[in-house]
Amino acid sequence: MVGEPGDAHGGALRTMNRWGLYPWFRESGPDLIHPDDLAIVHAHSPYCVVCEVVGEEGQYLILRYYEHQVRCKPQLFQSVPRPAFRVGQLVRTKAPRTERTGVVRGIGWHYKRNEPAFFLAIESKPLKSRYWADELEVVLAPVQ
Repeated sequence: MVGEPGDAHGGALRTMNRWGLYPWFRESGPDLIHPDDLAIVHAHSPYCVVCEVVGEEGQYLILRYYEHQVRCKPQLFQSVPRPAFRVGQLVRTKAPRTERTGVVRGIGWHYKRNEPAFFLAIESKPLKSRYWADELEVVLAPVQ
Protein backbone atom coordinates (compact mmCIF):
# COMPACT_ATOMS: atom_id res chain seq x y z
CA MET A 1 0.00 0.00 0.00
CA VAL A 2 1.23 3.49 -0.78
CA GLY A 3 2.12 5.54 2.31
CA GLU A 4 1.33 9.11 3.17
CA PRO A 5 3.16 11.95 1.44
CA GLY A 6 6.11 13.30 3.36
CA ASP A 7 6.51 10.28 5.64
CA ALA A 8 10.18 9.84 4.79
CA HIS A 9 11.85 12.52 6.89
CA GLY A 10 13.37 11.65 10.21
CA GLY A 11 17.09 10.94 9.98
CA ALA A 12 19.61 8.86 8.13
CA LEU A 13 18.72 5.62 9.92
CA ARG A 14 15.13 5.86 8.67
CA THR A 15 16.31 6.15 5.06
CA MET A 16 18.02 2.76 5.09
CA ASN A 17 16.06 0.18 3.10
CA ARG A 18 13.28 2.66 2.27
CA TRP A 19 11.37 2.46 -0.98
CA GLY A 20 8.72 4.70 -2.40
CA LEU A 21 7.19 6.80 -5.13
CA TYR A 22 7.93 10.42 -5.95
CA PRO A 23 5.02 11.66 -8.09
CA TRP A 24 6.63 14.94 -9.17
CA PHE A 25 5.40 16.91 -12.17
CA ARG A 26 6.53 20.33 -13.42
CA GLU A 27 3.37 21.75 -11.84
CA SER A 28 4.64 20.52 -8.46
CA GLY A 29 7.29 23.22 -8.65
CA PRO A 30 11.06 23.15 -9.11
CA ASP A 31 11.70 23.96 -5.44
CA LEU A 32 11.08 20.28 -4.50
CA ILE A 33 14.07 19.09 -6.57
CA HIS A 34 17.70 20.03 -5.91
CA PRO A 35 18.67 22.64 -8.54
CA ASP A 36 21.61 20.50 -9.74
CA ASP A 37 19.25 17.54 -10.35
CA LEU A 38 16.33 19.33 -11.98
CA ALA A 39 17.49 18.59 -15.55
CA ILE A 40 17.68 14.85 -14.77
CA VAL A 41 14.16 14.86 -13.30
CA HIS A 42 12.80 16.81 -16.29
CA ALA A 43 14.36 14.30 -18.72
CA HIS A 44 13.64 11.16 -16.65
CA SER A 45 10.56 11.67 -14.52
CA PRO A 46 10.29 9.50 -11.40
CA TYR A 47 6.49 9.27 -11.81
CA CYS A 48 5.26 5.64 -11.62
CA VAL A 49 8.78 4.53 -10.70
CA VAL A 50 9.79 2.81 -7.47
CA CYS A 51 12.69 4.75 -5.95
CA GLU A 52 15.14 3.60 -3.31
CA VAL A 53 16.08 6.11 -0.63
CA VAL A 54 19.86 5.81 -0.45
CA GLY A 55 20.55 8.70 1.91
CA GLU A 56 19.89 12.28 2.90
CA GLU A 57 21.65 15.51 2.10
CA GLY A 58 20.48 18.49 4.13
CA GLN A 59 16.77 18.92 3.47
CA TYR A 60 16.77 16.43 0.59
CA LEU A 61 16.24 12.69 0.28
CA ILE A 62 18.64 11.03 -2.14
CA LEU A 63 16.54 8.83 -4.42
CA ARG A 64 17.85 6.21 -6.84
CA TYR A 65 15.75 4.94 -9.73
CA TYR A 66 16.91 3.19 -12.89
CA GLU A 67 20.46 4.54 -13.37
CA HIS A 68 19.62 7.95 -11.88
CA GLN A 69 20.27 9.38 -8.46
CA VAL A 70 18.58 12.67 -7.52
CA ARG A 71 17.93 14.83 -4.47
CA CYS A 72 14.29 15.63 -3.69
CA LYS A 73 12.49 17.19 -0.75
CA PRO A 74 10.41 14.62 1.16
CA GLN A 75 7.01 16.32 0.80
CA LEU A 76 5.89 14.17 -2.16
CA PHE A 77 7.55 10.91 -1.11
CA GLN A 78 5.12 8.02 -0.58
CA SER A 79 6.42 4.81 1.00
CA VAL A 80 5.79 1.45 -0.64
CA PRO A 81 6.88 -2.03 0.49
CA ARG A 82 10.37 -3.14 -0.46
CA PRO A 83 10.23 -4.74 -3.92
CA ALA A 84 11.08 -8.43 -4.29
CA PHE A 85 14.03 -7.62 -6.58
CA ARG A 86 16.53 -4.77 -6.90
CA VAL A 87 17.84 -2.91 -9.91
CA GLY A 88 20.92 -4.78 -11.15
CA GLN A 89 19.80 -8.14 -9.76
CA LEU A 90 20.05 -11.22 -11.99
CA VAL A 91 16.67 -12.93 -12.39
CA ARG A 92 14.99 -15.61 -14.49
CA THR A 93 11.42 -15.60 -15.75
CA LYS A 94 9.16 -18.46 -14.67
CA ALA A 95 6.60 -20.48 -16.65
CA PRO A 96 4.26 -19.80 -18.31
CA ARG A 97 6.42 -16.87 -19.49
CA THR A 98 9.17 -17.63 -21.98
CA GLU A 99 12.22 -18.56 -19.92
CA ARG A 100 14.78 -15.78 -20.03
CA THR A 101 17.60 -14.71 -17.76
CA GLY A 102 18.30 -11.02 -17.41
CA VAL A 103 19.04 -8.13 -15.12
CA VAL A 104 16.41 -5.93 -13.49
CA ARG A 105 16.94 -2.54 -15.16
CA GLY A 106 14.09 -0.68 -13.48
CA ILE A 107 11.08 -0.98 -11.21
CA GLY A 108 7.81 0.70 -12.08
CA TRP A 109 4.64 1.05 -10.03
CA HIS A 110 1.26 -0.17 -11.21
CA TYR A 111 -1.35 1.91 -9.39
CA LYS A 112 -4.33 -0.31 -10.27
CA ARG A 113 -2.60 -3.46 -9.00
CA ASN A 114 -0.86 -1.51 -6.22
CA GLU A 115 2.39 -3.39 -6.81
CA PRO A 116 5.76 -3.05 -8.50
CA ALA A 117 6.41 -4.11 -12.10
CA PHE A 118 9.92 -5.14 -13.11
CA PHE A 119 11.66 -4.25 -16.35
CA LEU A 120 14.53 -6.42 -17.55
CA ALA A 121 17.50 -6.21 -19.86
CA ILE A 122 19.19 -9.18 -21.53
CA GLU A 123 22.77 -8.62 -22.63
CA SER A 124 22.22 -4.86 -22.07
CA LYS A 125 19.19 -4.85 -24.41
CA PRO A 126 16.01 -3.64 -22.65
CA LEU A 127 12.96 -5.86 -22.96
CA LYS A 128 9.62 -4.17 -23.60
CA SER A 129 7.61 -6.51 -21.36
CA ARG A 130 6.93 -5.86 -17.72
CA TYR A 131 7.07 -8.67 -15.20
CA TRP A 132 5.39 -9.14 -11.84
CA ALA A 133 7.25 -10.49 -8.80
CA ASP A 134 5.55 -13.90 -9.05
CA GLU A 135 6.84 -14.30 -12.63
CA LEU A 136 10.50 -13.94 -11.63
CA GLU A 137 13.04 -15.74 -9.48
CA VAL A 138 16.55 -14.84 -8.37
CA VAL A 139 19.44 -16.45 -10.21
CA LEU A 140 22.11 -17.35 -7.69
CA ALA A 141 25.70 -16.84 -8.75
CA PRO A 142 27.67 -20.09 -8.97
CA VAL A 143 29.91 -20.78 -5.99
CA GLN A 144 33.59 -20.71 -6.94
